This record gives sequence, structure tokens and C-alpha cells, in this order.
Amino acid sequence: QLVFDELKKRNKLFYTHKYKHSYPVCWRCKKEIIFRLGKEWAISVDELRPRLIANANKVHWDPPYQGKRMLDWLENMSDWNISRKRFYGLPLPFYPCPECGKVTVIGSKAELYEKAVDKSKVDAIPHLHRPWIDEVKIKCDCGAEVERVTQVGDVWLDAGIVPFSTLKYETDKDYWKQYFPAEHVLEMKEQIRLWFYSMLFMSTVLVDEPPYERVTTHGMVVSEDGSRFSKTGFMIRFDEAADIIGADATRYIFASSSTSTDVRFGFNLGDEAKRKLLAFWNLETFFATYADIDDVKVDLARLDVTKLCPIDRWLVIRTNKFINEASKYMGMYSTRDVIMGFESFVNDISNFYIRVNRSRFWSTDNNEDKQNAYAVLFYAIKSITGIMAPIIPFITETTWQRFIKRYSDENTVSVFLSDYPTVPAYLDVTDERILSDVEKTRDVISLGLKLRNEKQIKVRQPLPAIYVSAGEATHNAIDTFGAVIKSELNVLDLCELEDTSALEANFLTVNFKVAGRVLKNRANDVKAYLAGLDAKTQQTLADDVKAGKALSFETLGLSDIEPDVFTVNSVARDNIAIYKDNNGFIALDTTISEELQRAGILRDIVRQCQVFRKTAGFDVSDRIYIDFETSSELVSSIIEEKKEQLCHDLLAELTAPAAPEYTGTIDLDGVVITVKLQRQ
Repeated sequence: QLVFDELKKRNKLFYTHKYKHSYPVCWRCKKEIIFRLGKEWAISVDELRPRLIANANKVHWDPPYQGKRMLDWLENMSDWNISRKRFYGLPLPFYPCPECGKVTVIGSKAELYEKAVDKSKVDAIPHLHRPWIDEVKIKCDCGAEVERVTQVGDVWLDAGIVPFSTLKYETDKDYWKQYFPAEHVLEMKEQIRLWFYSMLFMSTVLVDEPPYERVTTHGMVVSEDGSRFSKTGFMIRFDEAADIIGADATRYIFASSSTSTDVRFGFNLGDEAKRKLLAFWNLETFFATYADIDDVKVDLARLDVTKLCPIDRWLVIRTNKFINEASKYMGMYSTRDVIMGFESFVNDISNFYIRVNRSRFWSTDNNEDKQNAYAVLFYAIKSITGIMAPIIPFITETTWQRFIKRYSDENTVSVFLSDYPTVPAYLDVTDERILSDVEKTRDVISLGLKLRNEKQIKVRQPLPAIYVSAGEATHNAIDTFGAVIKSELNVLDLCELEDTSALEANFLTVNFKVAGRVLKNRANDVKAYLAGLDAKTQQTLADDVKAGKALSFETLGLSDIEPDVFTVNSVARDNIAIYKDNNGFIALDTTISEELQRAGILRDIVRQCQVFRKTAGFDVSDRIYIDFETSSELVSSIIEEKKEQLCHDLLAELTAPAAPEYTGTIDLDGVVITVKLQRQ
């Protein structure tokens, strides 16, 4: 307003109007910020620019485009304003003489003591900060007493000198060389023009080398929906995150985040991280459940891979692959890739190896086969523990103390005092075929379960057969893991077929693109006629068309109709479910005979009784009395016929408990079975 008044007074004001514009406001106190010019200290950078660029080019930047951002900053940066008018901060050691104009820069406390007017004041300084440093004056070469400038330094001066100030650069060069340059620095992408820049600047000035070999950046930490955290809006405080999410889950979230995007953080992501960590925890829980019964002590050095069954050999090779890949990614500081490998490996163990080998651990025979299963599963869990320790230290240390040391003769005090996992020479085997065999096996199982689900046939119901498209990969998988496929899909037979023709019925439809020329106005009559034929006649006509024969329909008065008038279509035969894709096909025979129905009922009973055992709080090794009551003659006959199998599977004696500890009911499509259980 004062400017406007002065212009008006001088008769130079032509026009005034209100103009809306943004204005800076302090984010802390919410007061408007005043811009004003002042004299400050700056470092001229033009002389250093080529050396800074050369050193930046020696660094491995991840993601790579961050290196280009640094070069862009260095090429376009102006002089570095290093002074601030604040009380707290690094006091600038500049002493300009008011008499001769010389500026003295003090480089150490010893130099300050040497030049101080009153040396006792230097001795009295508790540390080199305001207000104590301001009380010390030095003597200029001209004899005048000189005070320090009042400003303190930019905070990035403090941060940038860290590789030197904290590592005895001035007092012990050999010690400093052990840690310089840093192998890896990780921080937010904005540090390109801040901390990474200030460290590069200081290091270039002092030793003309970059202070780090590798730099990884990440984006801003934002909430789960991508919005920013704010002190005045939504935010998650550290104590809250530590209590609710937990330390390992929090580390897991950050370590699994991409370096090229913002890092999302929140309670739902914490729950997801804990779910994935629980999957790992459940591996050792499963192992311990049966190892305690068998009093297991694993000695991996005695494991002979040449005597392992295919599924155990696969787990050893799969573990070796995880160790090698994790070591490679750790060497690249790519924790995201390590975690992706961890999740895939844990899934392979829990959803394949353990799933298909449960009966081996349940077995009451503690033979060599069972001991091998314990050994290879222990090898996998121990390898995961060592690999993931830098990322999830608390869970892995707990696993080391409560699991690794318990079930082996491991005497290393902590996982963090053990060597990082490598593949032992006696287990260093590779077999790409067995890896591909398992992959193909799991594909067949997955598609078979998909077909069962589509037909609403539960897995506990046995089926006659599964058919798969013939091929080398499929044949190899079946040759090695055919029993696993049949067990997981609960089928009696597994067959390879060249095509689906034996599983499909054919029928004809009219190809109207050709029929119009040949049949004229009779095309729809032929269409209606074909639609009314039975399946057997349709198949016969379809076979004739495929053989290139002409067809005649006497009832329509038509003869010698060219085969290209018709299109041969296929449909799955009754009780056949087929899935096809570019890689082949898979089919299930869904016919359920009386014998298969009885077997399905038996499996339903066993499954539900296992649930009752767990609900009742029985240990897996507890032997029990069990009794079944039902009005169904069918179920009663099945129980009587399969009494021996029921007793074996349930660790039970089939007799009425004197004092039942648990009573449950099974409903099999309206057939009710009352079950009573009691510990022996």
C-alpha cells in the first residue's frame, strides 16, 4: 500500500486492482512468511562442477534414472548458499577481520585454541556450538581481535561431512579407509539434491572420490490409498505402528516395496505382511508337531541326496535355487526380489511339499524315508531363516533359538553370528528337469481341482480317472509324480491321450455360408432335422463328414449333399469334464459308482473326525476310543467294512467311550452321524 501511495503522490499511478495469488505460510505456526534480501555465505561451485559430474558417473544408481537426475542437478546447480540465521546448528567457523578484511577459517578446536585471544574460554567450551563458541575471539594476522560471524551452517553441511566426521578421518586414516566409500546408501529420492549431493560435494572436495559405491532411492512414504501423511491430517505415529503392526511386519512392508514408486504404508498392509510371515511360521509349527513325537535331531551332514525320493530331491534342489537367487539379489541390495523369492518358496513348501507329504509325517513308522522328510524340510526352514534374518530379524532369531537349535546340534549362539546361507557341497545338486516336472505336476493338479470345482464335486469324493494331453513334459511329470497327481486329485487312474476325440461326442450343424448355394431354401429344414437326431445318429453322420462322404436325408428328399455344407462340432460326453487351452487339455471322468460313493463317504467321515479330535483338544499322538451312531444302513455298512482303516487313520479303537469327552455330529447330505470320542 505504501508503494501505491507514493506512486499516486508522484502522479505516476495509472490503475490498481486486486490480484489473487498464492502466498507462503509457515507450516508450523501458520503465519505468513516475509521475503527479504540479506547478505549470506555461499560456496562457488563452477570450479568443482566437472569433478562432481565425473564422480557421480562412477556410482551405480538404482533406479538408473536417478543417476540422470543427479547429473541434471550438477549441471544446472547454482552456488551453494550455506549460511542460516538461526541459533541452533553448525556454527560457521568464519572470522572476517573488520580492520584488514581478511577472512580466517578455523578448521579444528586445536586451531581455535591456537588463535584464541583468551584460551581459557576455549577450554571451557562443552561442545562447539552456540552460545559458547560465540564467546571466543581470535587474533587476526594484523593483530586485531575478530569475532565469528553470527550465522550457522546449512544442515546439509553437517549431513554431507558424515563420512569423514564420524569415521576418524582426521585422526586415524587406516580406520577411515575400512568404511569409505560406503557400499550402499538408501534414502528417499529427494535426497538426490540434498544428502546425496552434499556427501558427494564434501567427498569430492576432500578426496576427489564419490563417498558411496551404490545409491538406491525410494519414493515418498504415503498411506495405503496413495494420499500423503500429514501432521495436521491423517498419519500413523511410530509407537502406534510398532504396537499394532510390529517391527518385522513394518520392515517387511518397506523391504518389499519398489524403489521406483511411492512406498505405501498402513494397517491393512501390515495385516497382509503378518499373514505372509505367519505362512513361514506355520512351516516350523508343522515340523515341530510331529518332530516332538519322534524326538527328532537332524544331522544334515548325513543326508545322502542319492537316496532321496523324487519329492525330497525336489525340495533340496528348490532350496538350493532359493539360496543362490537370494544371495544374488542380496548382493544387488534388491530386498524386494529376495522377498518375492521368499514368498514363492514358502508357498511351494506349504502348498505343495507339506501337502503331498502329510502322510509321511503322520506315519507311525520312524523309518529312513520319514527321517529324510524331516531332514529336507529342516534344511529348507533353516535356509529361509538365515536368508531372511537381515529383513525380519525378530522372527528369524526366535526361529533360530526355539527351532533350529532344538531340532539339530547347531551351537551357534545367534542367527546373526552364523554364516549367511550357502549351498553345502554335499547338497549341491541341480536338476532342471525335476523342477519342470513339479511345475507341470502342479499345473495338472490345479486344473484338475478347477474342473472339480466347476462340477461341484468335492476332493474327498474319489473319481475314476483323469486324462491329460500327451507330450514330453507331461509324460516326464507323470513318470515321476503320477502318484502325487492321483493322490491330490483323488482319482484312481491317470491316462495320457493324443487328443480328446475319445472323450467327446460329435454333432453336425449347417454351415450357412455354403448351404445357401447348395441347399437353396432347404437349409433351415436340414438344420431342424439335425437338431432332432439322437446322439448316436449324430456321431455316425459326423464320422461320415470327417471322412469326406456326402450325406443323404431321405425323409427330406435330399441326397448327395456335399460334406462342406456341414460343420462338425464337439461336446464332452456324459460324465466327462474337459478343460482346453493352447498348451493342451485335461479331463476328468466324473462317473461315481457305488464303490466310489462309499469311498467318498468314508473320507468325509475320517476328515470330520480329525476336526473333532482337534476341537476336543487331543494331541496328534493321542490314542482314542470312538463310537458312531447313525440310522443309515449304508453308512453303518461302510463303518463296519472299513473299521480297520478308520482305527488306523484316527489312532482309535472302535468302541463306545465310557465317559465321552467330545460329541459331534456329521451331516452327509441329510444323513446324520453322531460321533463320541474319549482319550484312551
